[in-house]
Amino acid sequence: MLSCSVELWREALHHHLKGLVVNVVAISGAALILRANAPAWFTGWVALSLGVTVLRVLLYLLCKQALRRAPMQAPARGLVIAHAALVLCAGSLWGALGWWGMPAFSGAQQFAILVMLSSLAGGATGTLAALRVSGKLYVLLLVVPACVRILALGNDTHMLLSLMGVMFAWVMISSHQTNHTLLIRTITLARDKAELADALSAKTEQVLKINSELEGRVAARTRELEHLARHDALTDLLNRRGMLAAEPTLRIHSGAWLLMVFIDLDHFKQINDGLGHDWGDWVLCEVGQRLTTPLLPEQARSCPTLVSRWGAMSLCCARSGHRPHRGMPRGPHTPCMPG
Repeated sequence: MLSCSVELWREALHHHLKGLVVNVVAISGAALILRANAPAWFTGWVALSLGVTVLRVLLYLLCKQALRRAPMQAPARGLVIAHAALVLCAGSLWGALGWWGMPAFSGAQQFAILVMLSSLAGGATGTLAALRVSGKLYVLLLVVPACVRILALGNDTHMLLSLMGVMFAWVMISSHQTNHTLLIRTITLARDKAELADALSAKTEQVLKINSELEGRVAARTRELEHLARHDALTDLLNRRGMLAAEPTLRIHSGAWLLMVFIDLDHFKQINDGLGHDWGDWVLCEVGQRLTTPLLPEQARSCPTLVSRWGAMSLCCARSGHRPHRGMPRGPHTPCMPG
């Protein structure tokens, strides 16, 4: 997350180009309006103002390049100081025009200077809102020298204009501070919104992950319950319900035959009573395992077999296969029958 100082620096550069364009237009307008009867120093002022503007453009390009290289880092202190110094230098040049221009020009030209200075000061409250100190100093440099110089002219009209200029400067300073505060508040709200969105996204991913895990557990538990419902807990063979449900799958096609054998284990009670239930359980598991193991590998493919524990000590063995060919003897050597 970007710090507030980095965001303020971004805003300062974003509006700086607009200020440069306005500054060039104002210098060009002053050169055209004040060229008639202009003192000798005015040509130097125009050239110096344009030179400072060129330096500001070059510094702007350098700052943008540095910001592209390291968008997440705070700007170098040297760039910040140079940026503020050139802003104040431009403001000082406009203040110099107000200081020396008011007595050097008269009438409409004085009015034009006041209009340009007031317009630049009003625009600076927005374009320089990110600069808390240098933005206010820029406004004061534009307005105060001209007001003081007007006051020195002495008549009532000039005194009234000077007073209005001072009040205008106070309003501009207040507006700049308000814009600066609003800018910081906007940056803070945007940062809080981004942090909230990131936290919400992380929580959403966490909830989705938990839901996925729960769904996996539910699916696994469902499969487990389905297995328990259809299989014997001791031998893991099919129980009676599982055998009845799986028996239709043995009828592969209409020409198949189905053989079902029920097996009771003789003397099973004596094994439980004489050796214990653990041995009885072992006998059941061993018999079930042997019945499920095909005698030949090809038997498993051609004659599928199902074995289930039908009762406490009885097993059911179901086997399907193709119907024997006509004339083939039926007996223990018939294909798919136990050998």
